[in-house]
Amino acid sequence: MEQKQKLRRKMPGSSKNAVNGDATGFDVWLETKLRSAYNSVLDEPIPDDLIQLISEKLKD
Repeated sequence: MEQKQKLRRKMPGSSKNAVNGDATGFDVWLETKLRSAYNSVLDEPIPDDLIQLISEKLKD
């Protein structure tokens, strides 16, 4: 089904220092920990009924 696409979610500002754009040690560590904890959940397909519900709300 076309609507069942895997969505890759990117955290805003991930691994970037607001001042100079370089990755900091803490940012890299945090992103690594978050990805290892939640990647399996993010890789799961979105249920059809949820996609349908969201599509209906977007049409309104």
